[in-house]
Amino acid sequence: MRRPPRNLTVIIVTAVVAAAGSPVVARIADSPRQPVLAADGLWVVGERALYRIDPSSNRLVATIPVGTPVAAPAAVALAAGVAWVPAGASTSLWRVDRVRLDPRRLP
Repeated sequence: MRRPPRNLTVIIVTAVVAAAGSPVVARIADSPRQPVLAADGLWVVGERALYRIDPSSNRLVATIPVGTPVAAPAAVALAAGVAWVPAGASTSLWRVDRVRLDPRRLP
């Protein structure tokens, strides 16, 4: 299977935010997927981190390392000030405080 280029423009993000008003395009040096729009920004998971994009400035404002070299993040879900990020190849689950941007791996 062919891997996508590492420096991608987040085109999938543009489609998601375009419905909310204006398109957002930001550069993420990862394989961005699973965009989720919330009041505090646009959240995107990649192979090595969780990213927050400010839709008003099109800037990447936070990079939160989650996952491990053998268990990359698989998705992102937002609820009650927390981002939940499960790892794809394991039973690991990361809890990220969306204000402090503090990742915690749950056993």
